[in-house]
Amino acid sequence: MYIIIYYVITFLVVLAVERLTFKLVGVIFKSHLKNMEEREYEILEYQELMILALAAKDKDAYKGLNQMADELYWKVFFRKLIIFSTSFFLLFSPYIIFSIYFLKHKIRGTAGIDFVVAISYFMLKTIWQYIRNVIETRRNYRESRLSKD
Repeated sequence: MYIIIYYVITFLVVLAVERLTFKLVGVIFKSHLKNMEEREYEILEYQELMILALAAKDKDAYKGLNQMADELYWKVFFRKLIIFSTSFFLLFSPYIIFSIYFLKHKIRGTAGIDFVVAISYFMLKTIWQYIRNVIETRRNYRESRLSKD
């Protein structure tokens, strides 16, 4: 019974620390975030141009634009990953230390549970965002084809 309660509490702490991380990163890394936001805007422009290239059936233009967008995307993705994940786990570490020292007699492997819950949450969130982006891109493509016809 303790383990289920611990999973729920850990999940709630992950959500709270995630919100705190976004606030602190927004203050501490303001210039980096602004730069990444500009790169994300460029990626969106490339995506719009890719949709137009697909609608015009210009595969060479699509491939070139896709390659340029991919290069920017991965740079932004890994930069965000490093900033946010490092900040998150620095802020999450007091909870991990607390659970190790104060709950070791009630629940085994609390640090492992903490990491599994946090990483699972972020993996599922990332997958969900990816699926939403794919759906949105397809919807934009269909709309561009319909408006062209």
